[in-house]
Amino acid sequence: MNTKKLFAALTAVCISAQAAGLTVFAETIVPDDGQEGSSSASTDQPGTADSDITNTDPVLPEEGDTPAAPETPDQPQEPVTPEEPDDTDKPETPDKPEEPEEPKDPDEPEEPKDPEEPEDPEEPENPEEPEEPAGPEQPETPAPEQPAPVQPAVPVAPYEPASPDNTTYPLPAGPYAPLKVINTMEDARLTIPGLGDIHLLPDFDNAKAWKGSSSSYNTPALWGQCTWFAWGRFYEIYGFDPGFTGNGNQCVDQLLAAHPDKFVRSDTPEAGAVFSSDYDHNHVGIVLAVDEEQDLMLIQEANFDGISNPVWEEATLDWKTSVVTPEILEQAYGQVTYANPILDAEHPEYNHTVFQDRSKELEDTEFGDLEYFSFDEVEGVWHGQPLDRQTGTIMGPSGKETYYNLPMTGVVNIMRAMGNKDLYWVRSDGCKMLGRYIMVAADLRVHPRGSLVETSLGTGIVCDTGEFALTNPYQIDIAVAWR
Repeated sequence: MNTKKLFAALTAVCISAQAAGLTVFAETIVPDDGQEGSSSASTDQPGTADSDITNTDPVLPEEGDTPAAPETPDQPQEPVTPEEPDDTDKPETPDKPEEPEEPKDPDEPEEPKDPEEPEDPEEPENPEEPEEPAGPEQPETPAPEQPAPVQPAVPVAPYEPASPDNTTYPLPAGPYAPLKVINTMEDARLTIPGLGDIHLLPDFDNAKAWKGSSSSYNTPALWGQCTWFAWGRFYEIYGFDPGFTGNGNQCVDQLLAAHPDKFVRSDTPEAGAVFSSDYDHNHVGIVLAVDEEQDLMLIQEANFDGISNPVWEEATLDWKTSVVTPEILEQAYGQVTYANPILDAEHPEYNHTVFQDRSKELEDTEFGDLEYFSFDEVEGVWHGQPLDRQTGTIMGPSGKETYYNLPMTGVVNIMRAMGNKDLYWVRSDGCKMLGRYIMVAADLRVHPRGSLVETSLGTGIVCDTGEFALTNPYQIDIAVAWR
């Protein structure tokens, strides 16, 4: 009997469990009809149903009749527990994430009032320092101009490799001048037609012409100036006061005013002439000899350091003798005017009596074995060692010479801005040329941009400068294409 009762009880329990499961399942399906979040509700409810099943204790059937067991299915009405799905509202607990609102600490981020310190960034007034970029205006450089492959300087002056076949720019006929700076230690004999022979070198021991002269320039404050030298050299040649007392550009006018019967204004130089530059260049010098066939002249001038030399010994070294063309002289000193002596070599008796008297005095001049000066001896060449790539540096006619090989576009453009329209090209020996002159760099205080200067390779035109000028103001850096 016990076995049968037990079997009956187990059967009842199974039936009851099945009934309860069906009931719970049915109740669980209802929320899917349209309730949002139904998937989460169904997930929770199965757990709830399982707990209900476990709550069905087989002990209960033992207390009642076996038929009472089927009534247990009614217990599923306990789906009140399914009301526990209100617990599913617990998912609302995720509202707790709203607790992050509690992070009033985030309010603490309001403390980023410290970031208000970025108000210090108002100090970006310093950014006004970017106005310093105005500095680039200095690049009146560059840089820049600064580095690129050798290219045509400008469309009007394309790069043309030099060669005998280069027909775009015929090589100038004749020598490149100034052809040579005459060695100041070598004297020679010169003839001024209609007047007589003179020494090539000045005689600084001639007190009447120099240190003991009546010249208004004979003062330590003016020793070494071009006017000081021109006055003394004139006196050595002619034996009288030239009459000029002003600036270099005024000397010709003042000479003509003082001696209108002895000198005449001209655009063409003659031996014994005085030349003056225009106002801007303010220079004066002496013409010692002229070769009309080669269009050359021998000149003497002073003051190449740009200052006076209060030490006499230094002043007597600040001068030079050069062979130039009238064209080159004008390129160096602008509009040049000459005061030529009125001399007749064929009929000296017609010359002014002052010149006739001076001619007799010069006949007593001693020359010893001195040879006559000849343009042929200086034509187109430097008699010293020329600069080359292997040597690298020499002492040339104007001082120390070196070379450099850099793009010249920026340099040529600067010369264009100054009005130079000469062709930029490269000579067959590698010298970079602007017209008929070699492009060189120099100290612009001594050799202004655009001025001409003698080099061992020919006449140079100053187009550039460099740091070397800080240590040697007389150095000449020659632009070449040597590699």
